[in-house]
Amino acid sequence: MKQLDIEAFVEVLGSLKLDAVELSEILWLSKYMRTNKKYYTPGKETKSRADSREHRRPEDKPPPKEKEKGSPPPPSSEKRYQDEGRRIPLSIGGNTSVGTINIAHKGYFEDAHHLSKYLTPFREKAPAKRKSVFDEDKSADYIAHTGITIPFFQPKKQKRYILTIFIDCGHSMEVWSEMVDTYQKLLVHSGVFHSTQLIYFDSDHTETRFYRDKQKKKVFAPGEITNFQHNRVLFVVTDMRSASWRRGDTLEVLTRLYRTTPLFIVQVLPYRLWRGTLLRQASITTLSTSQAYPLNKNYNSEIDYLLKSPVLSDADNLKLPLINLDLSYLKIAGKSLQAKEGNRIDGAVFDIKHYKSDEVSTEHSRLNSQERIERFFANASPGAQELLISLSAVPLNFPIMRMIQEKVLGDTSNIYLAEVLNSNLLLKQSEMYEFVDTDDEEGIRDILLKLLGREKALDILYKNSEYIEDNLNTQFSFKAMLLGDVDLEKIDFEPNDLIFASISCRILKSLGRDYAKRAGCTGTIKTKAIIPHSKRFQMGSDDGRDNEKPVHTVTFNYDFEIAPYLVTFEEYDLFCEDTDRRKPHDVGWGRGRRPVINVSWHDAKAYCDWLSDKTRETYRLPTEAEWEYACRAGTAEKWSFGDDEKELDKYAWYDKNAYDKGEKHPDYGTHPVGTKDPNPWGLYDMHGNVWEWCEDDFVDNYKETPIDGSAYHNQKEGEKVLRGGSWLSNAVDTRSASRDGSNPGSRGVVIGFRLLRTLPS
Repeated sequence: MKQLDIEAFVEVLGSLKLDAVELSEILWLSKYMRTNKKYYTPGKETKSRADSREHRRPEDKPPPKEKEKGSPPPPSSEKRYQDEGRRIPLSIGGNTSVGTINIAHKGYFEDAHHLSKYLTPFREKAPAKRKSVFDEDKSADYIAHTGITIPFFQPKKQKRYILTIFIDCGHSMEVWSEMVDTYQKLLVHSGVFHSTQLIYFDSDHTETRFYRDKQKKKVFAPGEITNFQHNRVLFVVTDMRSASWRRGDTLEVLTRLYRTTPLFIVQVLPYRLWRGTLLRQASITTLSTSQAYPLNKNYNSEIDYLLKSPVLSDADNLKLPLINLDLSYLKIAGKSLQAKEGNRIDGAVFDIKHYKSDEVSTEHSRLNSQERIERFFANASPGAQELLISLSAVPLNFPIMRMIQEKVLGDTSNIYLAEVLNSNLLLKQSEMYEFVDTDDEEGIRDILLKLLGREKALDILYKNSEYIEDNLNTQFSFKAMLLGDVDLEKIDFEPNDLIFASISCRILKSLGRDYAKRAGCTGTIKTKAIIPHSKRFQMGSDDGRDNEKPVHTVTFNYDFEIAPYLVTFEEYDLFCEDTDRRKPHDVGWGRGRRPVINVSWHDAKAYCDWLSDKTRETYRLPTEAEWEYACRAGTAEKWSFGDDEKELDKYAWYDKNAYDKGEKHPDYGTHPVGTKDPNPWGLYDMHGNVWEWCEDDFVDNYKETPIDGSAYHNQKEGEKVLRGGSWLSNAVDTRSASRDGSNPGSRGVVIGFRLLRTLPS
């Protein structure tokens, strides 16, 4: 520092016309930046770097140093947050570089370098209650007046605000996750706040669930948030679309916190998409306040004259200030927090007294597939329309949808994908998305495929098939199938294989010509089969109902394989399309990987015949003995996992975890196959979800039934056997030995089936 020309340095700073905040930040940064570079060489004439550069001739510039052969590559830049770090030259005046610092990549926020300026209103200091520092002025003044040396102390000044960020983890927020993650890290690492706290909440359920971690393992109670020192600020990052927002539970929790703590909604969606959120129930206006650190009651709005009513009080109106992910809005929030002159902020005013649960309208649920698509096209941007049509050609999960947007639209922004996810045309099931289907001959995917065009659909699927296969980790290869160079019989299909193969076959079938023949591969899509491990077992139960007796030995003299999953809507719909049958109704619960329901015994037999014809294999319904043998999986207890009913929730969807929740609960009804644990032989949903048709005629006991595993048939038309119980059944009906019967023409929301195939001897 001895060689530094102070006068030249001051002159350069003066020419930059910096304000006090910018100047202090530069000096602070220069103090803490790390570098081994020497800026000044001892013994040389002290001269400003700008002067030396100004008088250097171009030919005096030293040639670039050649890179030595075999020299190691330069070290990679540091990585901070989740973005790639870059080394940025720090300059003072002109192009004079005086060092380098590591900063985070701007990524989603082009104005991240202005963050410190945007957060200026939050830099307010407050006296600490437990820490004090020497008061130099007061001590010196006392000594000057009295001549007595007595030290005086004053409370230490510290950063005032504690920031708590609530982050919505509902499935509709998935598209914004990376951007929100960067946003919160910019705030956490800004150094402006006394401390920061992150709270994650799951809004996909009717009751909001709060957590301390993103993995949702550590539960958090909002009541733990206190604000005795009036220094806490709440940010809620959300799109206000999920179930708990619509039902009002999340709003109720935040309203309680808002009574003592300032709160700002960080709405991730742009204004034109607010109609699809809870904000459609609010009056959007402008808020202002004359009270620093304002709460709900302290805000004034431009529509206050409309809100004044003899039957309404201020407590009936909830005024939520709104900002978005644009960093410049932080300054607006800060001005509102300090009630600075001219503070104005967007706001939503809710009438709490007359708030109604904002469930999806019954009008929308009555629309058919064509009407739903038309409604989306009437409101969506052209980019979102093109993206939705293109997505009809591929299996749907979040990475695949983002990849298609980038490939088709050449756009990596979030907005088009957000429009599609908020369209009410997609339903998330586990990690995959499915198009919502109504009880129409043409589903949403079918209509969109027609709009896309057969050749374009094939082009999209072909060009992106390798990425899809890697992403889904499938054994199924679309290109191999297209070339006829694959033996599907040798593939053990998993659920993701089935989804990918079904879409592929649908597209090939639409192309006609030779492709239609390969669409017959839908019939060869079979799940991984289970082969019996022995030839004999004890059937029935001495402790059960009368129709489960007597216990008897069944011996098989043949081998068979049984599917580990129930037949799904996705599989059954292909059968309906190929045979021009009316598709069974899904009661609004969704199709895809849910077990097919509303099918009679005759429907199930017809599906088996169709599949057998397609594959030249013999598929059929299991006999009652085959079914119980497979269900028990070598066990003799009440259930395949033992006798403890408390364990049933791990293996079955039944009345306690499905029906008893009520019709408005998301767990009410059937569930996608394979979402509970399998039995010891890897068979899913043998207990609960849906009753399963068997080949046999129903009889009141086992006194005359076969002991060789074949089906029992009597001479008269009667009921057919049902096994396994359903989502509506009590625990007793889900036991391995439990049995029931129904008319073979019966259809219902609790009845489905699974496949079995006899193996060649």
